[in-house]
Amino acid sequence: MNWYKNLKIKAKLLLGFILVTVLTIVIGILGIVNIKTIDNADTMLFHDGVEAVNYSGNINLHFAQVRSTARSIIIDPDLDKKRGYKQQIEDKHNELLEAGKQLMELVKEYPQRKQMLEDT
Repeated sequence: MNWYKNLKIKAKLLLGFILVTVLTIVIGILGIVNIKTIDNADTMLFHDGVEAVNYSGNINLHFAQVRSTARSIIIDPDLDKKRGYKQQIEDKHNELLEAGKQLMELVKEYPQRKQMLEDT
């Protein structure tokens, strides 16, 4: 430690600023690496959680629309309108099946789901 006492003030200040700069760079690099890790985890969370909820919501919406149109078929006495309602139900049913396929494609990649599929 005697070598430090022999340094001039200018060298001590320079050494201190260099040390602080190196520490700042190390902390910055660690921060960037951790931000990348958090970003990857956030992307996985979105893919695994939010997209499945979105597809489930679409299924719920299409089912409610089919149910509402079926109610309209029962209530409306006009046969031409009933034919139109029937076509609407078929269209919504196809959309419902497509949303179900999308959800199953997403969910079958979940580890728990893979285990369930392998067990059956």
